[in-house]
Amino acid sequence: MTVKTNLFGVLADIAESSAIEVEGVTTTNDLVREVQKKFPSFHRINFVVSVNRRVVSAGENISENDEIALLPPFSGG
Repeated sequence: MTVKTNLFGVLADIAESSAIEVEGVTTTNDLVREVQKKFPSFHRINFVVSVNRRVVSAGENISENDEIALLPPFSGG
């Protein structure tokens, strides 16, 4: 299964794109593993996974139609 994944902040800067497609994933663990393979510098950044605008924990099931985002820490005011 292929999922579209939106990237924000420094993650989008590293990927040079605000969205990527990730293949062969069915859980958030799979997704994180695959994006870290594709972008090894993601290992150095703390980020959370959002599914359908809700921050989820590791191992959450995902489907092709879910709205997925990787969110690094935000700051500012």
